[in-house]
Amino acid sequence: MMFLVALVGVVAFALAFNALAATGTLEGEFADMWDEVKGLAGGAPGKILMMLMVMGVVFFSTVKPNLVGFAGCVVSVLVLANAGKIIDSSLTSTIFDAPAALLPLIGG
Repeated sequence: MMFLVALVGVVAFALAFNALAATGTLEGEFADMWDEVKGLAGGAPGKILMMLMVMGVVFFSTVKPNLVGFAGCVVSVLVLANAGKIIDSSLTSTIFDAPAALLPLIGG
């Protein structure tokens, strides 16, 4: 029984590898949604959130010292500031974009 389960797992992984390593594109059903998310992150709502997070950084670093809150605000500002690049690179990345040191580990 264990052999059968292992065999099914290996076959499923071998068949699904092409789907896991497929190249993403921006021309899909969700392209409009990603454009809207990028617009919100780079537009007025994103800028308002970034200003609130900057005020949070000031609060968490001076008024009530809290390193976790400070780090969370800083990371959130950086993610919002680079949201467009993050979305584009995650949708268009391939397995061949991996660093050369990792490719032997994944069989590339």
